[in-house]
Amino acid sequence: MNRKQLLAHSAGMLDQQLPLRNEHFAAEYRVLSYQLKGRLRLRDGERILASGRASKIGSLEIARCLD
Repeated sequence: MNRKQLLAHSAGMLDQQLPLRNEHFAAEYRVLSYQLKGRLRLRDGERILASGRASKIGSLEIARCLD
């Protein structure tokens, strides 16, 4: 298998795995939010970390849509 075929195969596998991973995280989120039954209080450091990651994910999604 040459490099191009290997890269295409790897990219195809990732494309298949991402929706499954997102589905798993969504299900996990639903279970955790059901168990918490209330507002989750975050410390400042946790809030900064979460917002930084969310901002990065949002920027990546916007860039992906524009391509």
